Amino acid sequence: MEEQLNFMQYQLWAVLGLFAVFIITNLICYYGKKSEKPETDFSELWNKGEIDELLTKAKSHLASYPNETSALYFYSKALITKEQYQEAKELLEKLLVNEPTLKKDIQETLDSISEHTS
Repeated sequence: MEEQLNFMQYQLWAVLGLFAVFIITNLICYYGKKSEKPETDFSELWNKGEIDELLTKAKSHLASYPNETSALYFYSKALITKEQYQEAKELLEKLLVNEPTLKKDIQETLDSISEHTS
């Protein structure tokens, strides 16, 4: 009987140790991700009217992630603001292929660009 109680006690200590390892691992992951540099929020730059900074950061971001939806969308909007319609049109066509759920909005913007360039 005493032998069984000792065995159960060892099992409980093992479970407690595993639980502690689990908690420590989660804390390390949480603080590790928290300290990472946050991804650029292109919508925030757009809303602040920081078009030049948006152009710079989006172009840099697209060099590494060429199909990232947010960067393509806001970069094309910033290019339209700067009246660089041809480059914006190319990006919107790429976005249309990558994100067909935005077809209506993208098509309206493409039609607007066509009106400005003709």
